[in-house]
Amino acid sequence: MVLGSPDSFSHSNPHNVNLLGTTYGDTFKACRIIDYRNSFAPIVYGQFRTVSDGTKTIIKFRMRDFVLVITIIWLSGTLLASIAGAISVISNNEAISGANIIPAGMFIIGMLLINMGFDVEYAKAKAELIQIFKAHDGAAQTKIKG
Repeated sequence: MVLGSPDSFSHSNPHNVNLLGTTYGDTFKACRIIDYRNSFAPIVYGQFRTVSDGTKTIIKFRMRDFVLVITIIWLSGTLLASIAGAISVISNNEAISGANIIPAGMFIIGMLLINMGFDVEYAKAKAELIQIFKAHDGAAQTKIKG
């Protein structure tokens, strides 16, 4: 796998390094080098395991911890406000107002941000890793989890 060190990182990517990360014995942690802001871009965690016919690579993708916490707070708050608004409308036979729709819209926007930000980068990183592992050893077994 192509990994760079934090000292070699620059936005112009002169070394054509696609992943930036660190290895720790038989594990690694990396993220794609992108020239735009995306807080939802996944971090790649991997582990190499020796099997009878070669090496098995186990890869997991995770959101950054801080982004995950903020996202949980955002989605929980907007979901609870949406439910409270729906209960209020149903129990009081009120007309739906902007105050009831805004939390639901914020919840939907939050979900779209996650899906577009994380899933797009996940697909790119996954394709990159598969290409790297196939180029280095076509017989390697790679198990990738989201």
